[in-house]
Amino acid sequence: MDAAPDGRTLRVVWRYPHEGGTVPVEWRFGIIGKALTVAVRCEVRIVQGFSLGGVAGAPLRRRLRVPYLPVGNLDYLPADRLFVCRYLDWTGSNASRCPQGDATYDRRTDNTRNPLRESGYVAVSPCVNEVLPNLPNPPSPFLDLLGDRIMLDIWRHHRNTYRGDAENLMALKDNGVDHLAIIQHVWQRYGYDVKLPDHIPANPAWGGDAGMIAFGRAANRCGYVWSVHENYIDLYPDAPSYDPTARVLREDGSPSPAWFNRGTGVQSYGLKCNRALGYARKNSPYIHRTYGTTAAYLDVHTCVPPWHQLDHEAGQPMAAMARAKVKFDTELFQYMRDTHEGPLFGEGNNQAYWAGKCDGCEAQVSGGEDHAPFLDFDLLKLHPQMVNHGMGYYERWFRQGYNTQWGRDAASPEQIDKYRAQELAYGHAGFVGSNATDNIQWVAKEHHLMHAVQALYGNSRVIDIRYEVAGRLVTGSAALAFGERLRQCIRYASGLTLWVNWDKKPWKVHGRLLPQWGFLALGSGTEAWTAVVDGRIADWVDCPEYVFADARTSFEMPYLANKYDIEPRLREFRNLGGGRFRVTYEWIVGERLPNDAHCFVHFLNKSASNHEKIAFQQDHALPTPCTTWRPGQVVVDGPYEISLPEDQTFTQYDWVIGLYNKRGRLPLKGVQMGGNRVLIARIAVERGKKGVTAVRLADFAELRKRLEAERVDFRAHLNPPGSFVRFDKLATDGSVKIEKGQRRLVIFPYPREQRFKLELDLMRLAPGAASRKLRLQALAAGTQRPLGPVPFALNKGRLTFEAGQPGAGRFVLEW
Repeated sequence: MDAAPDGRTLRVVWRYPHEGGTVPVEWRFGIIGKALTVAVRCEVRIVQGFSLGGVAGAPLRRRLRVPYLPVGNLDYLPADRLFVCRYLDWTGSNASRCPQGDATYDRRTDNTRNPLRESGYVAVSPCVNEVLPNLPNPPSPFLDLLGDRIMLDIWRHHRNTYRGDAENLMALKDNGVDHLAIIQHVWQRYGYDVKLPDHIPANPAWGGDAGMIAFGRAANRCGYVWSVHENYIDLYPDAPSYDPTARVLREDGSPSPAWFNRGTGVQSYGLKCNRALGYARKNSPYIHRTYGTTAAYLDVHTCVPPWHQLDHEAGQPMAAMARAKVKFDTELFQYMRDTHEGPLFGEGNNQAYWAGKCDGCEAQVSGGEDHAPFLDFDLLKLHPQMVNHGMGYYERWFRQGYNTQWGRDAASPEQIDKYRAQELAYGHAGFVGSNATDNIQWVAKEHHLMHAVQALYGNSRVIDIRYEVAGRLVTGSAALAFGERLRQCIRYASGLTLWVNWDKKPWKVHGRLLPQWGFLALGSGTEAWTAVVDGRIADWVDCPEYVFADARTSFEMPYLANKYDIEPRLREFRNLGGGRFRVTYEWIVGERLPNDAHCFVHFLNKSASNHEKIAFQQDHALPTPCTTWRPGQVVVDGPYEISLPEDQTFTQYDWVIGLYNKRGRLPLKGVQMGGNRVLIARIAVERGKKGVTAVRLADFAELRKRLEAERVDFRAHLNPPGSFVRFDKLATDGSVKIEKGQRRLVIFPYPREQRFKLELDLMRLAPGAASRKLRLQALAAGTQRPLGPVPFALNKGRLTFEAGQPGAGRFVLEW
């Protein structure tokens, strides 16, 4: 070993024995702050792995998970009151993979490895924020543009066309929704995730290019920032532009599988990162030129680490080196920004690797709605770099995942509050996912509550983060040590202070009582909250642009009323021996179905490898078309003989059934198992040395009870109709936004058709208004054509009138 100081570092050359000789490895050690820096290199291409090590010999060591930190682990040593974190620099590594503190060097297809090059740190400090990694990229140049915008994430088309989507945007604008960013996901020529990377022209099934042009014009007319979904990471062999030389190769030279499209049955392959830009050049300019996009979106790229779809092909630039993706995706990302003349959005999960190179991701969080909060990494490291939105796609945030069933276990007002509270706590932009993008009241409420607060934190630096523990506000380090992080107080350089309550117990802050998932935001000219007023939960915003109040007497939930009055049941069951059984189903019909459907039958086991836990299926044709079924009829379906799969050893299956058509599964009556699947039985399998000895029905009363208990209360966090709530500057039993104008107020009711009372305190809302000059008129929805004067009462400076006039979209009070 040779060791010598070299400036502020210690240089060590260590010779390791190898095959009768030695291999020199150069190490450099330094100290920066409270971190030991480590750099290592070896020119002999034999190193298979490298590690920064771990904590050993520390009593009571606790491993902590940090939301949004890639890999996400740090250690807490209670006996020493110290936090420990280690990280390798993925932007300078020669490794194939280097998650957190461990690097792996794969072989290339020519059987060689890349030379060892690593640098990183090991930090030890009593302050957790001193051990978290800094991010290497400069901040997004679009923070100002995106900071106060809410993301509208479109996956399904309003009225099933792009023009329908355009109509929806115009309706949102007409309802006072002014600050949106948009991702239009499903538009590609051949369908979603079909024949990629060929995207253009727009799919004719929803209106083709003409429809997309109309959508783009509507978005631009409304002043929204918008993008379309592009993907340059999956290469499908049936794409017209398919080139097998563009496939990612594994170590053994075989092509690397990527996404499998279940709908088409086509397996895609990883697309070499150094070829992606070439495909983008064939699509993106046309998209921008034709549709008028003002932003870009890339699927997958930002939700994966740099070693995703690693190309091992010798002769390719930086083969078997994750840094290749850092280089080539950086070039792709900038090209997307330049071509679409705006910010780049992306899928979320590993966005920390790409923060600043990408401008905003859907902020999927590990653990979803049940994750343990800790704000510091996201707010201090990610927030200054980019404007992320939401908390992840609803299907990845709700507890039931992709089996989420709207109207049963998802999308209650309380859950919407929960999602919003988490957005606020982490400093994210508001998000409305595809199931709700044409729900005017939902979008408007998210916009009005979030925009006012985002305007103060979207592009502002966090200066302090505290957590309430035993009545005191403490640092993140203390909160982690105590294990209490459910009440948060965040201060921003803009002057905003934000309190968010995740705790079941109400939290009283500055005279406001915050329920679970309530918040209070106080800043320059702004007060916003979800709080308890006179025993009722309500929402309030008073900001420079508008006032918003919601007495929570109604909320549009169309998914509550869409369950068909048809219930499937198990009619007969008989064990036939040898793993076979005969069954007959029946369908109790309470209403007619408008469209035909097919029957699916799934046998579930929690150990099944797919995400729906389907062990095997018995999908079958119905005995008669379901469009011929009539109310009062009992349709007998069967008998059928079913055999258990011979390659399975499960001893229990949950038996579910349902109907589906091209639009998806139909919501039916019965015990819901999630994903619009009705539980009809549980079977137990008895096995002996020679195979299955019996199949019998098992008791599932406890499962039924648990499933029924999971049904969400869709009245929670709502108030009874007619509940009149007195806010600071008005009182109402409805929901309203009031825009502040010169010598006028513009009043938007939600929903427009609902009749409710509105009482305005003019001394506070319009102190310069002279009562004798007051004029109140209604304007038509959409056209804003005058509909005539609206009667009102005026008493001691308080103006009262009734909203809900037929055809009215807004009311204008002038003086």
